[in-house]
Amino acid sequence: MFIKRKLWGTEVVLARGVKLLCPWDVLSVQVHADCDEEWRIISCPKGAFVYAGAKSVPPDGDYAGMIGRLGADAALGRVYVSPGDSILIKRGTIHALTPGVTVLERRYGHFAAETLRLYDFGRGRSLRIQEANAVSSDVSRLQEQQNLYSL
Repeated sequence: MFIKRKLWGTEVVLARGVKLLCPWDVLSVQVHADCDEEWRIISCPKGAFVYAGAKSVPPDGDYAGMIGRLGADAALGRVYVSPGDSILIKRGTIHALTPGVTVLERRYGHFAAETLRLYDFGRGRSLRIQEANAVSSDVSRLQEQQNLYSL
């Protein structure tokens, strides 16, 4: 086990593919091509949400541009969460954790899968917009298909 302090909060690596994420700021909007993630909500404030999916598919396929123009709240889908909920983030799904939502994250698939950062809220880290746009699926359907379940 080891602990990493990040720009957005604390990451505790528990095992291969298993992390505890404790954000005090929103994480970057990202997507994975080679793995699914399951988020088990450990703790969160009342009314908390995570970003998962887009509210619409941009005609030009530029999700980063859409988020930049509209802002995350207008461009991204919200999934409201409570402690004990689990959310499956399928590969190709745009997503981001929000402040105060502590999750146990498990990766399924390629454990070394790269994180393709699409939007970073002005923090100045490198983005991989073209690659992220290329692997982002038609995620507007996520709002209809969102699976919340208990482990």
